[in-house]
Amino acid sequence: MPTSGTLSAGGTANSVDETCTAAATATSAPVKARTLRGNAEKPIPAATARDIGLVNHVVPAGSERAAAIALAQKVALKSAYTVKLGKTAFYRQVEMSLADAYRYASEVMTENMLARDAEEGIGAFIEKREPKWQDK
Repeated sequence: MPTSGTLSAGGTANSVDETCTAAATATSAPVKARTLRGNAEKPIPAATARDIGLVNHVVPAGSERAAAIALAQKVALKSAYTVKLGKTAFYRQVEMSLADAYRYASEVMTENMLARDAEEGIGAFIEKREPKWQDK
């Protein structure tokens, strides 16, 4: 039975829908967590955390380290610039209203698409090759 959760908060989005979902999650997950903590003395079960969007993935107890390393390896293959941009945006949205978070996400998506690494990522995808990130 899954008993551990991992959170990949604020990674880079691959589409408008993912960024908008990140905006909604960034503004709603903390409220849900505070509500659950306020109503219970015990930890939030991993499956519940997953179901309400506090974590993306739940793994069996004892495999947390391997899952975290696998996730870190996937993130390490991404552009450091876009990962940083996405994480910064995610955490800034936490205190925003949903409407403000969507507006802000739109600004961040524009900044992301104007980055050199966006051009490289799109080119690499079209050419079916590994990207060569410049982290800018």
